[in-house]
Amino acid sequence: MITERENALRVLKHTGTPEWVPGSFDCAVTVFPSGLQEKAPMFQSGNDGFGCPWVWDAQCFGHAPNVKLPPVVTDISRWREEVTFPDIDAVDWKSIAQKDLENIDRENKLVRLFCEMGPFERTNILLGFENAFIAMMEEPEEYKALLDACANYKIRVLNKLLPLYQPDEVFFHDDLGTANGPMISLDTYRKLIKPAHKKIADTIHAHGALYTHHSCGHMEAFLGDLVENGIDGVNPLQAMNHWDEIMKKYQDKIYFNVGCEVHANIPTVSEEQLREDVHTIIDTFGDRLMADVFISNVECQNNGEILKDEIRRYGSLR
Repeated sequence: MITERENALRVLKHTGTPEWVPGSFDCAVTVFPSGLQEKAPMFQSGNDGFGCPWVWDAQCFGHAPNVKLPPVVTDISRWREEVTFPDIDAVDWKSIAQKDLENIDRENKLVRLFCEMGPFERTNILLGFENAFIAMMEEPEEYKALLDACANYKIRVLNKLLPLYQPDEVFFHDDLGTANGPMISLDTYRKLIKPAHKKIADTIHAHGALYTHHSCGHMEAFLGDLVENGIDGVNPLQAMNHWDEIMKKYQDKIYFNVGCEVHANIPTVSEEQLREDVHTIIDTFGDRLMADVFISNVECQNNGEILKDEIRRYGSLR
């Protein structure tokens, strides 16, 4: 019998038919590089490595930007004076990587390196969302200069980390969608952000890792450009996107790390509905699927266990 890792790689690398639907909770170990501070420390409010303020939200079990405090960048034309990039050369990455990777079973599990705060997200945090979107329209050259600087910082981080962590996959965060549609136009994305994403994709691939792009929300408008840039997979591809159309266009090009959270964060959802959601996702994405579970409501932890159980059960009947 093949290992969880081997089965999952058939999906991620398009090298064969998986024997069961892999769930990332079974086949992968997500490694969070502990030498980076992209948000405030876990369970705490405070500043990240850039000096951006964050608030810890216990109910949602996550951080949010602290909008009650001023952003780091007060004027897009002054970003060079106001932004201090973390000194990654001052970090003992070798020791940190060894500690982060302790007791990981690489033979049976994928190693997924968690890489949050892509350049688009970082500019939004440095400027504040409203100011960032104004800067895109009124000062596109300065905005792009800041975004490129953030991308180059991220590339330096990847070049430090990837030789030491040697992950199978980089789970790269850069949210592009809202619940109802894209945050920005496709034209704006192509002019300002796509080239940076391409450099990041090339860096990841140069180190022999796969690139899974994470973007919450309605983001399918960007999928064609992300595929052109070389992504290997997309996550979480939430239900507001048109799954059937996406499969027709891209099933031969990328894999789909889809979260079974259509109703998962509703405390009153029935077990029957949760299991039906799993069936829909597995039936839709088939051999191109690595299933996932994302619970953002602390009241719904048991829903996550039901989803995992059904992914294992129904996914083994394929």
